[in-house]
Amino acid sequence: MNVPDNASLDITGPITIAAWVNFDSFSGDRVIVAKWDPSANQSYFFGNNTDSNELIFFVSDDGSSFSYAEVSTNAALATGTWYHVAATWNSTDGAKLYKNGTLLTMSPFGSNISAIYSGNESLKIGATEATATSFFDGRTDEVRVSNKARSAEWIAAQYNNHDNPSTFVVEGTPETP
Repeated sequence: MNVPDNASLDITGPITIAAWVNFDSFSGDRVIVAKWDPSANQSYFFGNNTDSNELIFFVSDDGSSFSYAEVSTNAALATGTWYHVAATWNSTDGAKLYKNGTLLTMSPFGSNISAIYSGNESLKIGATEATATSFFDGRTDEVRVSNKARSAEWIAAQYNNHDNPSTFVVEGTPETP
């Protein structure tokens, strides 16, 4: 899916990207959400790491290549299973990756940046401008991009609210006037 460039998606500060995903395969860098042209105009990229069942999140401060990235080391994603995945970034804490409301162990590449590049690339869900190897192989649902780095508690609540609402919502006897 291609979402034309819009100022609301030119996020240069804190960001959260979240989605429900179900992978059919893990070959190549598969994009969940990206404002990322592999040759130039790179802002942010969230997907799975090349030929692995781990998540990766890139950000760029100059638009020409990734400046900073985090790769999960314990996501252990499997094909044919629905997962709630999320990536957050801010200039103080860097990037964080989550699976089913739980913060993952990560391995950084590069050093954190002070701002994300604001380019005019369109937002892509499930693809980049690259080759067919970057297309997401599976299904996505409930994709969200926000200009706030949501807390671990927020991410967990978002997962629990959708995965098992009865554990999230407490119902009681209605009050009478």
